[in-house]
Amino acid sequence: MHPPTWGLGRRNFSRHPIAYLRFVDDVWGLWTYGAEALEEFFNVESQIHQRIQLELQYATDKIKFLDVLTIRDGSLITDLFTKPSDKHLYLHRDSSHPESTTKAIPYGLSVRAKRITC
Repeated sequence: MHPPTWGLGRRNFSRHPIAYLRFVDDVWGLWTYGAEALEEFFNVESQIHQRIQLELQYATDKIKFLDVLTIRDGSLITDLFTKPSDKHLYLHRDSSHPESTTKAIPYGLSVRAKRITC
């Protein structure tokens, strides 16, 4: 749940996420010790550096991370997630970009959707 330099706060806490993913400043993790222990862990991690502001969002049934919605329904299921502010604006086919670019956009979107939902 943290960059390598964040280890100091974790040393004093006996429980850690069983899995976590991090992309730039977004983190997704699996926590099995209950909400109270998660909040304690979060409070310890929040004090590591005064200029780093953390926000905790957790749920037991589904959670959003980047463009993925993870749903717990006996197993973990993933689905595509888009923020409500996403306008889904892409290059127009008649733009001045190379044809390879305009063809690559729908292909890239379909690959992304397939990776997330499979």
